[in-house]
Amino acid sequence: MPPKISHNDCGVTEMERFEGFAGRGVFHRSFPAQANSHLEQMDAAALAAATDGFSDARLLGRGGFGAVYRGRLAGLDVAVKRLDAASMQGAAEFANEVRFLARATHRNLILLLGYETEGPCLVYELARGGSVEERLACANDTYAPLTWSLRLGVAIDVARGLNFLHAWPEGAIVHGDVKTANVLLTEPPVVAKLCDFGLGRLMRDRSSQMTTMNLKGSWGYICPEYARTGKVGPGSDVYSLGVVLLELMTGAAAFEPARSPPDLASYARSKGFDGAALLDARVRGDCGGSVADVFGRVVEQCLTENRADRMATETLLASLFSIRDTARGGHSAAIAGPSGGPGGGGGHSFLARLNEAKSV
Repeated sequence: MPPKISHNDCGVTEMERFEGFAGRGVFHRSFPAQANSHLEQMDAAALAAATDGFSDARLLGRGGFGAVYRGRLAGLDVAVKRLDAASMQGAAEFANEVRFLARATHRNLILLLGYETEGPCLVYELARGGSVEERLACANDTYAPLTWSLRLGVAIDVARGLNFLHAWPEGAIVHGDVKTANVLLTEPPVVAKLCDFGLGRLMRDRSSQMTTMNLKGSWGYICPEYARTGKVGPGSDVYSLGVVLLELMTGAAAFEPARSPPDLASYARSKGFDGAALLDARVRGDCGGSVADVFGRVVEQCLTENRADRMATETLLASLFSIRDTARGGHSAAIAGPSGGPGGGGGHSFLARLNEAKSV
């Protein structure tokens, strides 16, 4: 299981706070491999000092990449991800993280602040809201439980981030590892950010799928065609996001060996994606049964066995906007059908939400 790390992202405008430090020997702006990058090449000695020599007292977590430390750099709290020198997989994921986050900046993607090549290290601003995985599990008393309103906001934020990636001008960026552990929350206000782009891929032909040699990802989130054939595409991310939505709705983990069946997607399928029945008891007072039922139908269309029947992220986002409006006391929710058009009543409202999704 990946480490439960809380590192944050800040708005792009906050980068101005870091740019002022470039002349102080802390950051050195240089990233020739990525024109138009906002990244700073950072000084190894400064990162060592910021983490007290990468002290265990500063350790936030460990994973296949290496270790993540809490640091204080130029007056700001940061998270420093340090590559394990013996990790070949980590080296590839390090390069992939820089490749995508050097250019892809969005409110709902973690903002990589800089890198250092001797460690090597990646540096992010520290988050205080924890991961969605932590918040749903109520792993400790540090964080308040997630209300239904916050869960719906997280769902919309993650869909926004994925929609941005899948609409990337040079081709669809496939995240490849969408899961609640890779969704971090800022607080306050609560904004969800996708992180960990080590398995990301750029697909210039949006209509195709890419074949990979090695199956990577997290059990419970891997879509059927990837498990069978090793092929991934935007639909793979939609399936994984469907599992995240299911976790937000149920409060249950994506994979629990003691459950029958152990993966949450199959369990929900065995229950007919009945939203009212699957809804987490902790939020029943905040979420009406009709809203839960519509949410369950959206999840079902993300988790279809046939990838061609899954929602595109744009129509998924529009459906989530419609559910949000219903939860706020507006019109009846409308969701997308397999073709991307309205699947039921509320067609005009759905089209309005679709236009909203296109604008984010």
